[in-house]
Amino acid sequence: AGGVETVLAAFGMLAEDRPELSVDVVGSGPLSRPLHARAAYLGVAERVRFRGPLSARAVRTAVHGCAVLVLPYRDGDLAVPTAEVALVEA
Repeated sequence: AGGVETVLAAFGMLAEDRPELSVDVVGSGPLSRPLHARAAYLGVAERVRFRGPLSARAVRTAVHGCAVLVLPYRDGDLAVPTAEVALVEA
């Protein structure tokens, strides 16, 4: 299971108590379809927006507009330079 699945699971646990929260998932890949299915299974699909790949400018706008940034990372999932750029941007 990938890091985004873990974020969705955590969101599913607290979504009922925090109706004001939502999740935006930026990017795409081979796990896109299973992640959509997971959000539906957890009952949070209407509060999870899968935005797909975004331009650097759109990513910056998304980051600046969020209250919390979660960068799911597991060894081997993400190139370290990409993670460093995302954290610096945040």
